[in-house]
Amino acid sequence: MTNKTSFLATSLSGLLALVLGACTSEVADGGLPDGGAAPIAFRMPEVTKSVVDDAETMKEFSVWGWHGNVPTNEFDGETVTYNGSTWDYEGTRYWIPEMYDFYAVHPTNIGATVTSNGVVSISNFDSAKNYDLMTAAALDRDGSTPAPVSLSFEHELSRVSVLISTTPGVSATVNSAALYGMAVTGDFSRDLKNETDASWTSLGTLVTLGNTPFKSSTGIKVPEGTAQQPVLADLLLIPQDAGDLNLDLDLTRQQGTDSEKIEKTLPLGDSTPRLLAGRHYRYVITIEVDAITFSNFTVDDWGETHTGGDINIGSGTGNNVNNNGN
Repeated sequence: MTNKTSFLATSLSGLLALVLGACTSEVADGGLPDGGAAPIAFRMPEVTKSVVDDAETMKEFSVWGWHGNVPTNEFDGETVTYNGSTWDYEGTRYWIPEMYDFYAVHPTNIGATVTSNGVVSISNFDSAKNYDLMTAAALDRDGSTPAPVSLSFEHELSRVSVLISTTPGVSATVNSAALYGMAVTGDFSRDLKNETDASWTSLGTLVTLGNTPFKSSTGIKVPEGTAQQPVLADLLLIPQDAGDLNLDLDLTRQQGTDSEKIEKTLPLGDSTPRLLAGRHYRYVITIEVDAITFSNFTVDDWGETHTGGDINIGSGTGNNVNNNGN
């Protein structure tokens, strides 16, 4: 199964168990509309450690839903939007005493389709747009005992961050940084009903240093004694083999009035042979007086951190990996 971080719907009732789309003309005196039907509503996601980190940041998602032994479509890519206090969708749907399956995709407007048996498909997904692609399912909901629908979202992409640290007496300017050697586009498919891992096919050609969209050339200043200044932060990449993943750095190291221009290419694929969904890969480059160390490499499932290996790229040391962690 995919290693995942979830946006677990809250168990709070009252304020968070919001009824969507119902208006006073439909529900009088706190009761149900004629016929006793209850409106279908969705619960608010709870805060979690991720790129989309709370309900106010996650502004909207698309939902699909079917009910009955012969599936009848109730939601067909309907946008559910958070307006700061409630989650709303267009019109109102009402429960009937049949079994329901719901599926959801974040963000909206990425061309996702979902079949009645829960297969999500996205053609030509473009990770250069840095969307936090997530999916969710709520299965076998009994319409005869209506309750707000809880959706637990799972991250479908890999998160990558590159950070620069400096030791006392040393400062740096990152003239440019670029991550390349990965596919940026691909077709996504996942069977949510059967809870299978996602499949990525038709991956694009690996981007090069010349055409990668994941780069910075703004001259980032890193004062001495800085701990982990982001250089390339929260990049969201398609899970894939990463043997060709490289980080190109052009920086200037400064010690008092002395400065030294340094250009390095770090083969990240040596320590990260594959990018996995729901993982945060953090690469920390430390600028020291007499060396530059690629250290503190961690893989974090967006909540739990594991220590990785160190690569010293100082003068005369080569690029040797010392795997001393998971």
